[in-house]
Amino acid sequence: MSRTWRDYLTLGFVLAVGLPRLVTTVMAGPDERDLRITLHVYNYAHVTEKTWVEAEKQATAIFRKAGVETVWRHVPLPPEKRTPVNQIQPPSFNSSPLHLRIYLIPRSRAKRMEERLGRASGDVFGFSPLMADGREGRLAYVFYHSIREYVVKYIVPEQGALLLGLAIAHEVGHLLLPHNSHSHRGIMRARWDRRDLEFAAADLVFTAQQAESIRDEVARRLKEQEESKKGK
Repeated sequence: MSRTWRDYLTLGFVLAVGLPRLVTTVMAGPDERDLRITLHVYNYAHVTEKTWVEAEKQATAIFRKAGVETVWRHVPLPPEKRTPVNQIQPPSFNSSPLHLRIYLIPRSRAKRMEERLGRASGDVFGFSPLMADGREGRLAYVFYHSIREYVVKYIVPEQGALLLGLAIAHEVGHLLLPHNSHSHRGIMRARWDRRDLEFAAADLVFTAQQAESIRDEVARRLKEQEESKKGK
């Protein structure tokens, strides 16, 4: 697998037990409203509005717990279907380091990426590539078909929105944390099974150290953005 790609989030990330109570465990948190990121969503998977509202609520709560607010923007998709998904970036996209992209990928588009990913996308929920020079990337891929198939097989379909929110929070976390940022607990665990979730459902948030690192990184990018504006 190419060195420019981060570790991916594998299919065992979350299983059935305890998902409905995750939002209630992460809503409270530090109030640092000046720290915010903007997430541009490309819904190639045609996730329904109902599902997305719940997924966004889940991811928002996790980042709010870490002290960072999220602004969500849905990007209109171009009519040309043959454009490789990793080459699509509308001219209006804000290149600020505080603006990140999320691609929700269906099976049809995931097949084009499997060779570069180094494995079949069917057992991967998402991943986030590094830039060619090894710096943090600013886009994340989430394979919605893998999430849907997983919840149908192991959970109940209604919980797919919560799992989607968790997968998005995990991948965006990679974009704000140092390389190789998987951890032994919390939302940045690379893999989960049913036993883990029975004991750690309430722990699917960023650890205190990760939250601090994320706040520091957002503050750094904010300063970088302000200095860039002054230099113009």
